[in-house]
Amino acid sequence: MHKGRIIYAVVLVVIFYLAMIYYDYGMYLLFFLSLLIPLFAEIYGFLLRKRILFAWGETGSDGSRTEPVRIAVAMKNTGILPTGKLKIRYSVKDVLRDSTEQFVKTIVIAGGSTRTDVLEIEPMHSGKLTVSVDSVRVYEPLGLVSYAVPTNLGGNSYLILPELTELPVSPWENNPYAYVSEETYSETKPGDDPSELFGTRDYVPGDRQNRIHWKLTAKQDALIVKEYGLPIACTTTVFLELFLCEEDEWLNTLLDAAFSLSFNLILGGHVHRFAWYDTKNGCVRRMTVDGEEALSALISEVLGCSLYEKDQAVIRAYEEEFVEERCKNIFYLAPTLTAENREALEKLMGDAYVTVYTIGDKNRVVLRETFKEYAVRPWHLSSDMCGMGGDEG
Repeated sequence: MHKGRIIYAVVLVVIFYLAMIYYDYGMYLLFFLSLLIPLFAEIYGFLLRKRILFAWGETGSDGSRTEPVRIAVAMKNTGILPTGKLKIRYSVKDVLRDSTEQFVKTIVIAGGSTRTDVLEIEPMHSGKLTVSVDSVRVYEPLGLVSYAVPTNLGGNSYLILPELTELPVSPWENNPYAYVSEETYSETKPGDDPSELFGTRDYVPGDRQNRIHWKLTAKQDALIVKEYGLPIACTTTVFLELFLCEEDEWLNTLLDAAFSLSFNLILGGHVHRFAWYDTKNGCVRRMTVDGEEALSALISEVLGCSLYEKDQAVIRAYEEEFVEERCKNIFYLAPTLTAENREALEKLMGDAYVTVYTIGDKNRVVLRETFKEYAVRPWHLSSDMCGMGGDEG
């Protein structure tokens, strides 16, 4: 719009200058007629605004990092006047990195026609993208005047999923606690773990429908609900450290490694707990993973969090929040293992079997006094997580 106004102002000055030099009646008439152009442009733009319909929605996304997120936009010009530019301004928020980029899509619609187009957003890494249309403005052909097009603004969220890899060697290889019972449950209090039944009781308003025990309900002619078990100790915990990664490739590798590990534990029939730090709520979040459905829910929750600086850490926060809890198996994944986090890990571990995965550009296995550390390279996740071919240090 600014460009059109500048051109109009320059043309107006030139016409006035020529009229002054040649003192010509026709040039003066042209100048005064030119002064009316903004009025006609205003009327034209107002009429266009009432005739433009706009809608948008997802065209389909498989959640892959290799495919763009496609959002369909449809515009209809119900009038006979063609538009000038129609500008769609939209924002894409990267939830993990807590950053927002703005984009503009420009199109033109002929009178009495419908136009469809696609907004393509290239994901840089796994995570959650929130796409929102900020404004839609229609311009008359000269670009002097614009009006906002009424539309249902708002945002849609899209998950860009990590790539799950089936490891050639089980994460439990050489683990002395591989066959220890996965959970210890409270004998006095119910909980939320559906894999263990604590007991049954009468239905009360607010109970979830999926907890109703239908067989007992049919027998007793009254609604009976299940009470699930309350884990008081978990044999296996996976810790994911969501430190800021400058390289998208390293962030992808970290997320792929964490969720591939969880996926392989499920394949081996091992129920486990997954812990990460939630910066929005300032606390440790935990989920019990007992199947692929739980893993899908976990991925959605983790990708909806934000990365944080190294002065925060799930391993340190966990050690403070859950002082009494101990695990037999600990998997810790982080971009790097800082001295502070190594100290917190050694405090938490007790007699646990600990495996650490960090992200690096060189394949190596570090044999520490109390645990083994694997460096996982981008594009070599399957072999590096199993310590295949790494140099021991």
